[in-house]
Amino acid sequence: MEDYPVVLFDSYCLICEGFVRFLLRIDHEGILKFASLDSDLSKNEIKKRFIPVPQQGSVILLFSDAYFLESDAVLQIMKITNAYPFLRRMVGIFPSFLRDICYRFVARNRYRIFRKKDQCVLPDPELRRRFI
Repeated sequence: MEDYPVVLFDSYCLICEGFVRFLLRIDHEGILKFASLDSDLSKNEIKKRFIPVPQQGSVILLFSDAYFLESDAVLQIMKITNAYPFLRRMVGIFPSFLRDICYRFVARNRYRIFRKKDQCVLPDPELRRRFI
């Protein structure tokens, strides 16, 4: 994997899909790349880096020399895209263990609250270059 930063996400989760669509819309410079957590590429990177993926799943942000999980990943992604700086700073005030409690609650219940998709939806042809 050469293009960083890369967002690894659950391609069967409607919340994750909405988040990725939001990021594609606001990341006008095309900084972020995306990959499904289920892809061989993602699995290899996770294994190679010994990334401790939580059982309920997680958004993972990969850089060439670092990674972020859960709420830290979301905050870093929002920082990269400069989305909602005030909200980002307000949420960032709380320690990661408190943010992650909320994150894990949503992650654990995401398929109960929202249904699970049967298949991954492919992006528009013009956006496919952003998916690894």
